[in-house]
Amino acid sequence: MVEEFIAGKHGKGKIKYFLPRLEPILKETYGVILYQEQVMKIAQVLANYSLAEADELRKGHREEKQDVMDKHQARFVEGPPSTE
Repeated sequence: MVEEFIAGKHGKGKIKYFLPRLEPILKETYGVILYQEQVMKIAQVLANYSLAEADELRKGHREEKQDVMDKHQARFVEGPPSTE
């Protein structure tokens, strides 16, 4: 990850975005997720998270809480809960 950032910064590597929707979020860090705020914004954009839900994800990731991460993995894979 550090190597990708350095290469991108110096124009020596190809900057890759996993999805086109991530480019506006990761452009300033050359396609690399460096900041917790980026994790939150990605959750909002890709999984329609509220700010509170994105913050819960961020905290679970930072504190390496597997139960929290498992819960959020299901949401990313299956999508947000239905409101029907």
